[in-house]
Amino acid sequence: MGQISEINRIYYERIYCHRSPVLHLLHTWLSFDQQSKSRNNYLFASPILKKIVAERGKAKLLDYGSGWGSFLLKISDKAVDLYGYDISQNAINSLRISMRLLGRTLNDIHITKDGEIYPDDFDLIVCSHVLEHVESDDTLLFQLNQALRPGGYLLVNVPINEVWEDPKHARRYSPEVLEQKMVKTGLKMSGCWMFDRWSGFLLRHQMTGTTDLQKKLLLKILRGLLALLPHKVSTASEDFFLKEDGYQQLIMIGTR
Repeated sequence: MGQISEINRIYYERIYCHRSPVLHLLHTWLSFDQQSKSRNNYLFASPILKKIVAERGKAKLLDYGSGWGSFLLKISDKAVDLYGYDISQNAINSLRISMRLLGRTLNDIHITKDGEIYPDDFDLIVCSHVLEHVESDDTLLFQLNQALRPGGYLLVNVPINEVWEDPKHARRYSPEVLEQKMVKTGLKMSGCWMFDRWSGFLLRHQMTGTTDLQKKLLLKILRGLLALLPHKVSTASEDFFLKEDGYQQLIMIGTR
């Protein structure tokens, strides 16, 4: 394991270690960081899955870097076989805890061992906020492409216009750079979209290191509200209040 991978493994093992099972589940719902990513991923994954199920009768989905499970737990269609993988064992344990609390069996979401992915296996792979963390994004994109069935979809979500230097990130992305990398693996591009101005706003205020308890409380309340707001309302609010801010997330979809 390379240095950047080890930095990420240690960090995320620490992050995903809430002791209370209820806190595990609440974090998937009330964390703006989780919802800002998973809602956008679901927005584009959902019609793809419906199309595949309509054509094939079932679909097989892998969330590569499943984290708290915020994305996978949004999917309840029994015709979709769900698979998850994460570098952190604590993240996997967290997902299983949330599944039990929601009354879902461990067979509802399968966990791949050590990131094992096989050729021609999946109809859709979601790789959200992972590429920037790995030693070689070209290698991972190639592996994910090979794991798709012919005609399968790869949905990639990466951060853009970052407002701080994250030591866990190995590189930065732009739409042009990501498209070049995806095309290089042999993927055919289906579309590109940019979202999420609120994350940049919240990060900038968080980075000021304010000692004002009232401001800290207001920011926490704002994060909670943004996590609970319907997607359309959240998008409309950032378009109204944060017109000059850059988008923080880039979604790109390719097909094999």
